[in-house]
Amino acid sequence: MEKEAKGFHIASMEAETERRNHELAEIYDEIDSLLAATLGVDDYADLGSLRTAVEHPRFDRTDLEKPIPIPLPIPRPLEPSLNSPPPPKGLGALLGKKKYQKAVARAADDYKRAVAGWQSKVMKLKAAQDAAKNEHAQKEAERLALLAKERSRYEQECFERELKVQEHNEAIDTLIANLGYGDTGAV
Repeated sequence: MEKEAKGFHIASMEAETERRNHELAEIYDEIDSLLAATLGVDDYADLGSLRTAVEHPRFDRTDLEKPIPIPLPIPRPLEPSLNSPPPPKGLGALLGKKKYQKAVARAADDYKRAVAGWQSKVMKLKAAQDAAKNEHAQKEAERLALLAKERSRYEQECFERELKVQEHNEAIDTLIANLGYGDTGAV
């Protein structure tokens, strides 16, 4: 019985071995067919195509690049002119000399007042023009300062984009190099 039990055990072990060998043969056939299919196809992958290029958006504050227009000069009022009354003629010249002199003096006084008012207006206009020029200069300085700040921000954003692309491309180059060396992590 012992001999018979040994025989059954050996037969069982041989059957198990044959079953496992058959499974291995099937696995080898699958690997061979997969290898044959792969060798028949050009499965080259260009890893260099994974590199990227930097794309910068346009500067978004072009409104600051245009200077603020210079204020137009304020036109000066016309200078007053002396409007002397016409000299009397004929009999009126003999009789109305005093009246004419008073009219000439009144016209001269009116002219002086008009010139003083005109000069006052001209001074106010000059002050307004100077204030407008100063305000323009201040606004232009503020615009230039803001433009410089915005350009600096834009250049920083461009630098950061370039840095990200450079890091990405370096990672791709490292992967390609490691694949060339057969590094298992890269594969």
